[in-house]
Amino acid sequence: MGRKYIDLIGKRFGRLTVIELVGKDKSYNKLYKCRCECGNFKIVPQDRLVTGKTKSCGCLKKERLTKHGKSRTKLYDVHQQMLARCYNPNSKNYEKYGKYGITVCDEWRNENGFSNFYDWSMLNGYSEGLTIDRINTYGNYEPNNCRWADYETQNTNLKMLKNNKSGYRGCFYLKKYNKWLANISINNKSVHIGTYETLKECVDARNKYIDDNKLPHQKNIWRGEDV
Repeated sequence: MGRKYIDLIGKRFGRLTVIELVGKDKSYNKLYKCRCECGNFKIVPQDRLVTGKTKSCGCLKKERLTKHGKSRTKLYDVHQQMLARCYNPNSKNYEKYGKYGITVCDEWRNENGFSNFYDWSMLNGYSEGLTIDRINTYGNYEPNNCRWADYETQNTNLKMLKNNKSGYRGCFYLKKYNKWLANISINNKSVHIGTYETLKECVDARNKYIDDNKLPHQKNIWRGEDV
């Protein structure tokens, strides 16, 4: 009798998640395309997966051989979690990042990814207690869209509320009064800025409030249309 068929699709082996069966090698051993949690892909024979001989695309070995000496630091953990939520479907945060289309730039993902990330962090205000924050919450993890921030600052940079139909943070249409309301959340409290005749005036007023009070909140960028 032949070998019993084992369906490995969707199963995880070390850092590898099996994506699809792509063929067989010369020894008729099944070959599977796998996604590594670092984001790379690798074709792996079935026997090396099930016996645990291959656990990653090769990044695990590189990390073990690395000389940066920071694999047990908080910053290294931040880097690994960033990659996991963008590329590992088994990560509890993948639904909010990788599935949504958020990626990590090549500079922070390549062979020297952590070293590049570490150097950028040291030059851009990293210290214990801060978290990596994307300035544009719809953008990717890359140097010009990231900063180190405390949790209070991060909370000012959340995505738009689902009930916001204007397309601009903190700007809401009051149908009853035919006016636009501008508000902002500070320390989990809603602050009323004012009401305005047009959406443009509302957007400008909120941006000015942020500037005048030197707040860390993300400002709106006017796109040249009114509703």
